[in-house]
Amino acid sequence: MKAIILDDEPNACELLHGMIQQFCPEITQCTFTSNHKEAIEWMKESEPDVLFLDINMPEVSGFDFLQKIASFSGKVVFTTAYDQYALRAFEVGAFDYLLKPIQIERLEETVRRIDKTRQDSKNEIQSEILELFETLKSRENQLTSIAVNHRSSMKFIETKNILFLKGSGNYSEIVCSDYTYMSTKTLKDFEGVLDNKSFLRVHKSYLVNINFVERSQLIDGYWHLEINGLQIPVSRRKRYLIDQFIV
Repeated sequence: MKAIILDDEPNACELLHGMIQQFCPEITQCTFTSNHKEAIEWMKESEPDVLFLDINMPEVSGFDFLQKIASFSGKVVFTTAYDQYALRAFEVGAFDYLLKPIQIERLEETVRRIDKTRQDSKNEIQSEILELFETLKSRENQLTSIAVNHRSSMKFIETKNILFLKGSGNYSEIVCSDYTYMSTKTLKDFEGVLDNKSFLRVHKSYLVNINFVERSQLIDGYWHLEINGLQIPVSRRKRYLIDQFIV
């Protein structure tokens, strides 16, 4: 795992860093800083799994810092000498709350639990990949066109002309280069019938035609696919699935 420590006290940073290196082998890469702007830049580049975050900092509090990294999907562990913030820490989604001076046993326990959570997530992803492959094997008759209600008539759209589909609740937007159509079918409905060699579910809200993908790029720490000048987000979990098809 990769970790970062943000604390306005350099001595506290170094102390926790030393404890992690000595007692937490699950963390193979750890950096620390007292500058919240440096922390943000490093997190964008390295995508750490764990953030050890002090709460009482003069320039920006730990809670305010979390708002600046809203896209961070790793685990947050607050470190502070004050226990009155514990309730709020868990309200904002912290994984754990370590009181200073940090006890080695508590630190070890927290890191072990984080590692177990990551392993469970990997197993879930592997199961999802296997399930996807089984689904693909079972598909035989994918649609070459779909019908939608359009201006009081039925419109047939060739699937090869669809750029992507966007889920909107119980509806789907079918985006073509010249027009966007609405359908009462869900993305899951379309996912089961569209050609799996062309259409990939890269996000819970997007099903894309990979034939129209112009490029991929990182934006605010997340991968996006560019289609017809539009940026389609790729969820962190779905990045594993994309690798199975795009080489």
